[in-house]
Parts: sequence; C-alpha cells; structure tokens
Amino acid sequence: MGSWILGILQASMDFFTGKLSDLFEILQADPMTYMDGTIWNEAMKIYDLLLGTAYAILTLCIYVELVRASKDFITAHRGESMIWFVLSIAIYSSVMHGCKYILIWIINIGQDMVGKVIGSSGSEAVKFTWDVAPGIKNRMGTLNTMQQGFMFLIILIAAIVIVVSAFTILLIGYGRLFNLYIHIAVAPIAFAFLPSELTRQHFISFLRSFMGICIQALAIIAACMIFSAFSKGYENEFNNQIDYSDIGSNFEQIGSAIISNVEIDDDGNVTIGESQESIEAGRINSDDTFAVVWNYLLEQIFLFLLLAGAIKGSDQAVSKIFGT
Repeated sequence: MGSWILGILQASMDFFTGKLSDLFEILQADPMTYMDGTIWNEAMKIYDLLLGTAYAILTLCIYVELVRASKDFITAHRGESMIWFVLSIAIYSSVMHGCKYILIWIINIGQDMVGKVIGSSGSEAVKFTWDVAPGIKNRMGTLNTMQQGFMFLIILIAAIVIVVSAFTILLIGYGRLFNLYIHIAVAPIAFAFLPSELTRQHFISFLRSFMGICIQALAIIAACMIFSAFSKGYENEFNNQIDYSDIGSNFEQIGSAIISNVEIDDDGNVTIGESQESIEAGRINSDDTFAVVWNYLLEQIFLFLLLAGAIKGSDQAVSKIFGT
C-alpha cells in the first residue's frame, strides 16, 4: 500500500516539474515566432486596424498642445506655428507608425538579458527534479494500517496543493505572454498620446508597463535560481537531521535478538526463549517513522508553495519597481 501512496506524491511532483519546464519555455519564447507566429499575426491585425484612430488622436493631441503652448495660434496664425504643426505631425506620426519596431527592440533587450542569465551556468540552476526520498519509501512499509490510511489522506492533500501550485506558476507565464501581445496590439493608441503634455502620462505609463512585462521574465528566472540554491541547502539540512540507515540496522537487531535466544538441549530439541525487551529494542518504532514521514511531507509542501510564492512575488516586485 505504501508504494502506490507514494506513487501519487511522485506523480504530482512530476506534474509540477513538467509545468515548470513549460514555464521556462514560455519565458524564453520569441513572441513573433511563438506558435508559428499565429498570435503575433493576430496582434498585428489589431495593430493595423487601430492606426487610423491613432492618427486622429495624434492630430488632436498635437493641435491641443500647440493651442496650449501658443495662446495666439488661433488668432495670429503665425507661420512658424503652422510649420511646427506640420513637422510635429510628421515626427510623431513616424514614431507612432514605427512604434512596433521600438517595442520589438525592447523585447529583444529583455530576451537577451534572459539568455545571458540562463547561460552555461544558469541553465543548470533552473532545472528542477523532485523525487521521493528513498528513506521515505523504506519507512512507509513500516507504518501500520491506520497510519498508512491517514498518510494517504495527507499525501492526497499534498498532491492537490502541488498540482494547484503548478497551474498557478503556469498561469503567471501565460498571463505575461498575453499581456505582451495585448500591449503590442494597442500600442498605436498609447503612442498617439505622446505629443500633448496633458496626455503624455498615458504614454509613459504604457511604456513602463511594457518594460515591466519584458523584465518580468528575468525576475522569474532570478527567483527560480535563488530558490534552487535555497532548496538544495534546505533539503541537505533536513536530510542530515534524519538517519535513514536505521531501517536496516533495526532489522538486524531483531534478527540477532531472535537468534541469541535459540536454545538446543541435549536431545537436539530446539526452543526459542523469550526476550521481549531485546526484540522491542530492535523493533522499528512506527510512531517515530510516522513523524519522519509527516515532517518530510510538510517540508515538501513548504518548498512547493515557496517556489510558487517566489514566482508570484517576482511579478509584484517588478510592478513596484516600474510603478505599474
């Protein structure tokens, strides 16, 4: 019974590992070629449809800015004001029409930073593999029926927590990717607010938000690398507190206690003497085993929740840094 109970836990760990690998693939994916560029092409269609509206907003913002800066623009019709009006339309229209290239440049900078972090040294730091400790597998066989039934419920709850954590981190990755496409699709409207000081703050907020999305991938990778170093030290400290070797030594003590109490009389009859204290001394204490398995499960749940929280926290940290 203990083997298939732990099989549930191992399956949930493998599921989490797979979703974490999917998250890393999403963070390193090129938005223009992801899923054969289907999503990018759809975002570009929306981008092109909004260009006409964006040009109208751009012209209105330029006119409002010129009226605000030059009080006599409407009445005097100064030539230099008209020339600046035409040049402003040309300059800001060029910037807005090429805004997707500006955003692509920002994306490439973010992808380049991620590639440098996940280099020859960083790639190993973000590879996670979870396996049930061999000592825990051995100890599960020493639990009585009631303890194994209770442990089954605990492991089932732990598996559910691990699966929910896996979906949480995966949703963070897909959420970032969708936000990236949405920002690119509506970029013309945001860039149209650039000319006027009254509306320029909307453009700055958009640009800061977009830069935060690009940096978010780097923050998640950094959080995973820091967690990797933490978890290795944490698990080593936990394993040092547990002596898994006592499983075999206790069985040897039971055997030696029985053999030492075998007596053979003069007629060749064999009798086994009772030495309950010796046998009890060598018997594996199922209560101690239950405590070890219980602590192990709590530690695993803590580590999985900590990783999910670190990834979610990195998203919030980027939002605070860029004020979005």
